[in-house]
Amino acid sequence: MTIYSNGFVYKIYSDINEQYYIGSTIRTLEVRLRRHKVELKLMVNTKRLLAIWAMNIGFNNMKIIELCNYKNITRQYLLKYENEEIDCEICGCSCSKRNISTHKKSHSCIYAKSIKEFIGH
Repeated sequence: MTIYSNGFVYKIYSDINEQYYIGSTIRTLEVRLRRHKVELKLMVNTKRLLAIWAMNIGFNNMKIIELCNYKNITRQYLLKYENEEIDCEICGCSCSKRNISTHKKSHSCIYAKSIKEFIGH
């Protein structure tokens, strides 16, 4: 199993609407956003609803921020943390304060899960 020196969980969003996309990468955030834009424009390795969202807001309006970073991590654990971060976004807790076992089970979580499906997760 390959261990990567850096791994990031990130959020792609825009100021135009409240929808977002959460992903993970071992590359820099700038490289990952650039790659997302290329994939979306070519409709390669992308999710249809994410592409529709990106086209509606405009590719230049896509922004990326780091939610968490990890050192010396495998891809398997990075994907696990990505999914946990999605759950944290749903419940509104922060990366530094999260406790996955106590995520709120509320109406807002159910609503957010439909958003998660919309954005391609």
